[in-house]
Amino acid sequence: MRIVISILWLIAVADCLPAQRLAPTSPSLQAFLDICPQNDPYYAIFQRDLSILRNGSVSSNPSCFEPYTAMPTSQVTDELVIMQTIRVAYYMDLGRSDYLPWTPFRLYDWMKQRVAGFNIDPTVTTDTAACCSLINGRLYIAIGPMSAAAHTAALGIGGLASEVSLFAHETRHSDSNAYGHVSCCGISFGCDQPYDEANLSPYGIQYYLYKQWLSGAINLGFSCNANTATQVANVLRNAANSLPTRFCDTPPPAF
Repeated sequence: MRIVISILWLIAVADCLPAQRLAPTSPSLQAFLDICPQNDPYYAIFQRDLSILRNGSVSSNPSCFEPYTAMPTSQVTDELVIMQTIRVAYYMDLGRSDYLPWTPFRLYDWMKQRVAGFNIDPTVTTDTAACCSLINGRLYIAIGPMSAAAHTAALGIGGLASEVSLFAHETRHSDSNAYGHVSCCGISFGCDQPYDEANLSPYGIQYYLYKQWLSGAINLGFSCNANTATQVANVLRNAANSLPTRFCDTPPPAF
């Protein structure tokens, strides 16, 4: 079974309906993404809620030059990607609650209640993350060093959505020991047993978020331009379609 999503419908629910899209006070998704985190009015809240450490110590504030999406990859840092990801997570469902099947809170509020932030750890494999490191009595998601390709991807909504889903995946591990991985799909401790929306596993949460983004249930604000909407939808769809193979029983359908 394949989930068929109409590009025309994606366009219709994007910037064309500003009341329920990412950062509704911005004129467009592009305008929102072009803002550096430190120029966001809620920057102090992001810093308060989710700390960014490097090797267990508070990291310096990341440099950023607007427009963010046009920054040279060589100037993008792991700290900047993490902070821009936090920003996207904060705005993407602002004002909502009790709509995610695993928590009554919106995604950002669930994450900040479960973890204290992120620790960039050179011992973690590049472009991966792990939950969790206990630092000064608090839980931090361990973030491996990011590659240049990851930095480039994070200049757009596709890469930032991928980071949001990864952070949510790791946060789920903090909920209970029941959310560890198994090896049944042929990847050593890289699989989840069933896809069950009544009890979503870490990979299940990632898939569920992509499902909401692609359907418009969580409106990321795709451009009303048909070409842009197609490009964004394809990036999200390709990422989502890497996830069904991570399940051993009743995997979700491909998009």
